[in-house]
Amino acid sequence: GWPSKSNWETFDDMWYRYRNSNYENMAGSCSWMSVADDSSTELSELKSAIKNVSLTYSVDPRFTLSIFLEEIRGCVRVWSTDNGVYNPGLMQSCDGSGTCNNGVDENGDVQNPCTNCEIREMIIDGVDGTDGGSCALLVQDLQQLEATDVSMYYKVARLYNSGTIDPYNLDNGEGSNSCYACDIANRLTGWVNAVPCCNASTGDKSC
Repeated sequence: GWPSKSNWETFDDMWYRYRNSNYENMAGSCSWMSVADDSSTELSELKSAIKNVSLTYSVDPRFTLSIFLEEIRGCVRVWSTDNGVYNPGLMQSCDGSGTCNNGVDENGDVQNPCTNCEIREMIIDGVDGTDGGSCALLVQDLQQLEATDVSMYYKVARLYNSGTIDPYNLDNGEGSNSCYACDIANRLTGWVNAVPCCNASTGDKSC
């Protein structure tokens, strides 16, 4: 079964474990895009935004943090993607407005520093939704799913990534990352340097 909340790390343990890891060091997460890495101020504002926005909308901050880490690893200046839907910012939200780099799959107008207001908006876009309408967002999906046990979090992770869900097989990404829900479970329970649950491009299991 899926890990219970009693087996999840605390928020602070998740934050500092990831921040100080060799593989997913948030303070050095932007260099691959040739933009400035997160500053200590930006990281502090990011931590506060994840906690405060999540609590405001009654989402477990640990779950928001795990989604954020799975999406972009920590770079506040991450560029957007667009595979039919515009996905900007820290949560790669659906038609969101918050971003500190408006380029799509390449750098556009890059903000340095990324303001606290913009950081907060990026988290809100993923947690509470955007002006784009009926896209995946954490609050709505948590409210609409019939599940009341811990499985609802992993089902929401599936929905957030792919927009659809086979409730009997959360590895069915229907073209998206088939192991997204599995990776979220691992992040919540302390995964830092392990390989992903499977090869996202093929679906081949590695754990």
